[in-house]
Amino acid sequence: MILDTTLKEMRIVLGEGKTTNDCDVVTSYADCGVSFGTFVFGNQNTLTNGTTPVVVVAAPAALYQRQVKEIRLFNNDSVTHTVTLQLYDGTNTWIVAPSALSVAPGGSYVYTPDVTTDGTGTVTIVTTSGGSTGLSLTTSNPSTTPSITLGGTLAVASGGTGATTAAAALANLGAVVGSGTATATGSGSSGAATLNESAGVITSQALVAATTYALTLTNSRITSTSTIIISASNSAGLVTWPVGVVCSAGSAVITVGMATLTGTVVISFVVVN
Repeated sequence: MILDTTLKEMRIVLGEGKTTNDCDVVTSYADCGVSFGTFVFGNQNTLTNGTTPVVVVAAPAALYQRQVKEIRLFNNDSVTHTVTLQLYDGTNTWIVAPSALSVAPGGSYVYTPDVTTDGTGTVTIVTTSGGSTGLSLTTSNPSTTPSITLGGTLAVASGGTGATTAAAALANLGAVVGSGTATATGSGSSGAATLNESAGVITSQALVAATTYALTLTNSRITSTSTIIISASNSAGLVTWPVGVVCSAGSAVITVGMATLTGTVVISFVVVN
């Protein structure tokens, strides 16, 4: 956020009055001299005042522009507060989205030029038709492990093919969204297995004196235009190598070569669409 006039300032207002303590607000900024290109760094610390807006980043001096680097509120009260960040230009008040974030006691509200969070570490990346969350990313919360949460129903552009879940949509984009293992069944130098994941490991049935092995993999992720990356090994540690892959809708035939052996072949694969 750039404050480029001597009237523009950043404010915070709560949706509720305090119960025990006001919330602590710590901010940082950089001032740039418009005509002489120098930078001066600073910070401003203040307390909230319930439902009355308070200035958390003051307007810059004449001939300066102020770049807001961070605004951090700590809920030092005993109740949850709804936090709204505002830009005031001397006449109008503008809400800096996302607005009205709830911050629990002991939690934080953090604004930077790139990210605004409610202190739980959850940042909404994608929203879907109807307003439900399709994908959210948990970041930089010291009490949790960063993770990606998938859910919701993604909207589909006109003429497109629908994916009913975020996970399915990512799979359609070629993302590896799941993995698994399976054991093939069959006889001689061919076998078959079913594994509907983007990546996996297939172990063949027991082979006797085979020099090639053809696996028919049934997999709903595979299309006729898929690329399948494979590697192969065997239980005896003998040399085994990929020979070829032929894809069709819902399945692929994966062929590997090997030195004559008795044992099993282990084929690892990744489907890329």
